[in-house]
Amino acid sequence: MMSFSERSNLALRYLESTLGSKFEYKSVSAKQGDFGDLEGVQFDSDHCGGFLYFWSSGSIQYHLYDYRLDSEVILNTLDPMGTDEEIQVLVNSLIQKVNDIEAQ
Repeated sequence: MMSFSERSNLALRYLESTLGSKFEYKSVSAKQGDFGDLEGVQFDSDHCGGFLYFWSSGSIQYHLYDYRLDSEVILNTLDPMGTDEEIQVLVNSLIQKVNDIEAQ
């Protein structure tokens, strides 16, 4: 099982390779936040933006916002981290929603 920091680095590389250069990416790191230490990635395009955060407490937090519709597509959500496979399903679902927004 990967550490929360390793998961964040993997998520950043996966988002960059999947979503491409039309997005800006920012790595985020914070110590002693609400749910422990934080490692994550924020992504932003002209059409949407969001984040994927991994907390040392074992939680994953994510959000997606559609700028054109001025609406939240995925509310700010905090879930237990789960297995690597469950995280992959969540990230793929997030990417699909991003691609849906970008295709509009």
